[in-house]
Amino acid sequence: MLNLFRVLMPGGLESRPRIGLVPCKECRAHQFDSHFKQRCACGKSEDGLPLQRFAPGSFDTVVDAFGLCSHDDPVAVLKQAARLVKPEGRIILMEHGQASWGAWNKRLDEGAEDHKRKWGCWWNRDILAIVTQAGLEIESVSRWHFGTTYLIIAKP
Repeated sequence: MLNLFRVLMPGGLESRPRIGLVPCKECRAHQFDSHFKQRCACGKSEDGLPLQRFAPGSFDTVVDAFGLCSHDDPVAVLKQAARLVKPEGRIILMEHGQASWGAWNKRLDEGAEDHKRKWGCWWNRDILAIVTQAGLEIESVSRWHFGTTYLIIAKP
């Protein structure tokens, strides 16, 4: 049975400096920019270094909400999530990316560079391909907003 009190929603799996996240307790003494350069001395750096303070299989569930768009290597992020979740656990992703409608994808692709520059986010990523490349087993997928919003439940 999954223990809902052992759910990880790690800031360390998320890197969106423009959102204004508050530094963690351990990092309050650092400058805000350095907090995003390396999320936390005990967490995950932007270079994809492991969350050393958590042993493999430490969590029943790992949740990422709209974070894969901002990472240079979202596949590595999901592999890290798979390392942290128990073998019988789940990875829950609420993401945005490519649409299921071709005409909408064309619009997303045309504005992708400007959107990345302004918001730090690639809004046209192929989320299902990223999840598959990370080696996760997709249990369920729901999509909304012309297919650009994804709710994915996956197994490690």
